[in-house]
Amino acid sequence: MSNAGRTALPAFLRAAEHDAAREYRRTALGGFLRAHRARIEPDPRWPVVDTHTPRRVTGLRREEIAWAAGVSVDYYTKLEQGRSVRPSAAVVGSLATALQLGPLDRRYLQALTAEDPSDQHSSDVSVQAAEQTLRSIAAQIQDAVMVQVLTGDLTVRSIDPRAARILYPDRDIDDVVGTDVSLLSYLFGDPVSRTVYVDWSAKAREVVGLVHLRMAVAGPTPELLRTIEQLWLSSSAFRYLWSRFEPHDKASGMWRLRIDGQIVECDFATMKTPTSPDIALVVYHRSAAQ
Repeated sequence: MSNAGRTALPAFLRAAEHDAAREYRRTALGGFLRAHRARIEPDPRWPVVDTHTPRRVTGLRREEIAWAAGVSVDYYTKLEQGRSVRPSAAVVGSLATALQLGPLDRRYLQALTAEDPSDQHSSDVSVQAAEQTLRSIAAQIQDAVMVQVLTGDLTVRSIDPRAARILYPDRDIDDVVGTDVSLLSYLFGDPVSRTVYVDWSAKAREVVGLVHLRMAVAGPTPELLRTIEQLWLSSSAFRYLWSRFEPHDKASGMWRLRIDGQIVECDFATMKTPTSPDIALVVYHRSAAQ
């Protein structure tokens, strides 16, 4: 395959900006369904499973998952092909059960098949007010290893000195402090991220998954669309992870960071204000176990 073929933009990036959310949900639904049925082994007890004919596909065939979900093969095929993206709640529930989805994947599937997420972003005024509140909280957390004020499209707003020293050990922090940093661009565009995040692959999967969930639930911002397009054209790792359609939604956990040449386990927790879910404060502390 030519390089141009490998990097052809997804349909939602070729669509007009006001149609991007709808087009994403249409194509993501098909990709999500295909990815998940490929992970399920056929049950030989099902009447639609032919145990005598060699299988040419990994996982379930369309007719098998359609039977398990109680829908026609034609209807299921339309779902995978993005020709019918408004199944009933009952059909969505049946598909989720047939695909053996966990709670987060069910939430993602429900978001992909719900009403278009038009204008679900917080107003600029509420975001600014929330950011001021979160920054006031961050200023009082003196023992944190790192704090980040993070937007819904995963941009670290006005990066502070603590985060700059950790994320950019190869740069003069005066060149970084106060700037906005896209976590997507940082992880897939700056090689130093693979040194800073010891478990880079897991972090990359998480961030891509957070974007998938964001796109399904609230739709993209213009800035997020531009970032995705840039990475789609420049990063094979991003294209691979994006095409897996694995949503993530983790408000707390642990990451291993390389700080001053040493690997440091850091617990993180996320907090938001009730008035604006589009911005959050992420606080990293050194793990108590260390």
